[in-house]
Amino acid sequence: MSLTVQGHELSLVCILEIAGHDGPLGAGPEETPRLAGAAACILGCHTLHSTSGSDVTDTLQQPDPEMLSAAVMGYYQAVQRFLRDVTRVTEHDDGFAALASATECLFWLCSLEEQMRENDPTYLSDADNYGRRLVQGARWARNQATHQLAFIIAQSDGPQYPQSDAAALVEVVWRPADEMPVPKREYQKQREAYDQYLAGRPVRITFDHIKGFFASEQNRAGSLLNRSTMA
Repeated sequence: MSLTVQGHELSLVCILEIAGHDGPLGAGPEETPRLAGAAACILGCHTLHSTSGSDVTDTLQQPDPEMLSAAVMGYYQAVQRFLRDVTRVTEHDDGFAALASATECLFWLCSLEEQMRENDPTYLSDADNYGRRLVQGARWARNQATHQLAFIIAQSDGPQYPQSDAAALVEVVWRPADEMPVPKREYQKQREAYDQYLAGRPVRITFDHIKGFFASEQNRAGSLLNRSTMA
């Protein structure tokens, strides 16, 4: 099996190494979105050009439309894994599976938003403000998970509305900021957005709203995601 991304053909072994996959090499079709996303991480918006010896120059390029599509797919697939994992959380479950998939969702959405923010001059003025603030809060959570190894989710006492699963006994919510390690470097606007829009609220609803935000960006004429869809 091989996967062609941005003109590069990657073997299955190479992709699995990128993904950090430690299972058997016979990855099935259900693994394709995860592997495509892993390849996108390596072949995305920065190209490394080796000059001589160990000299390496990092050349910034405009994001490739294929990479943006792969990142959108990566986020949507990660959300599905989170929704699957969250159904397994019980009062006596440690929630590590849900934590892992939630952190993957944060990685993808923050990677996408960074490209939108840095490569779309209309993003800050024309993109939905509520969606932008949600992602801003999610960036604070991503930083906590990445740099502080914080357990960014928690269980609440019973499901919250709207609840798609009437049999759910617990709700997975964003952990309040004061219950997590103090960051070494605080980004005040991100922290304010986290406290206002995420802390104590269901993680699944946040991810669903952000899916809607990305969909609105795909439909907004002239936006980065719209241009990549039309390319």
